[in-house]
Formats: sequence, C-alpha cells, structure tokens
Amino acid sequence: MKITSYCARCLKGTRFDAASSPGAVVCRRCGERRDVTISPLMRDGKVDVCALCECGHLYVEKDFSAWLGLAVILGAVAGFLWAQAFDIVLAFGFLGAAALLDGVMYRLCPLRAICYRCLATYQGARPSAEHKPYDLGVAARFASDFEERRRR
Repeated sequence: MKITSYCARCLKGTRFDAASSPGAVVCRRCGERRDVTISPLMRDGKVDVCALCECGHLYVEKDFSAWLGLAVILGAVAGFLWAQAFDIVLAFGFLGAAALLDGVMYRLCPLRAICYRCLATYQGARPSAEHKPYDLGVAARFASDFEERRRR
C-alpha cells in the first residue's frame, strides 16, 4: 500500500510504502516531520484509520488520473470537430467511443482512501466498509481545523 502524506506547512506530497513501516515521514521541501503509526489492519492491506493523524474519517474515490481523463475528453472533442465536417454519424461515433472508454476505465479503476483531516491518500489498499464516498458535511467539520493548523 502506498501512502501519500501532505505537509501541513507547505502542502508538498511525500509518498512512502506502508510495508516499510517508517516511524516518521519528513517533508522533502521544508523538513517538517510527522509521525507514522501503522495499525495492525493496515499491515494486512486494509485502511481503518489514518496512519498520520489517526483520524477514522476517510472517504473513498476512484484512483484515476485526472490528466488521462482530460486527454480522453480533448481527444473526443477534437475527433468530433474533425469528423463533423465529413460525416456527422462518424463525429458522434467519436463521442460514443469516448463515453464507452470512460465507462470501461471507471469499472477497472481501483478505489483509494483519503483522510478528511490531513488529506493523506492510501493507494492499493482495501477501504473499510464504513468509508463512503466524499461527503461535504463531514468535510466541513474538518475544514476549519485544517485552516487553523495551516495558519500555525
């Protein structure tokens, strides 16, 4: 399982492997140190609590590259604009192919868990059944805490 920790001071991401069980992670930009606590369930590949802030509030989302999604959309639009001058059916075929590709990629992409409090990302792990998709109400509870810690 790969964990990405974001520094509270400079927001630089630092990635490490949970299997190595580091005692702490140090920001490569500003040098801030954060303790890492790997839970017993995390050693088995399942995320139950955040290893960095020990918060149990995590959400799940698809582990998909936004840049790849943008490339698919831009390719579909470019194909549509090129083909619409020749054949409108072919032009809509580009849009249909992009929608089909998007659906296939959505089904194949694994889930990743993200901590509401410190935004740590857990890739390659099995999220807990209690972790649901992003909820704005839950995130609002942690937003003011995050801004206060960032100001310090």
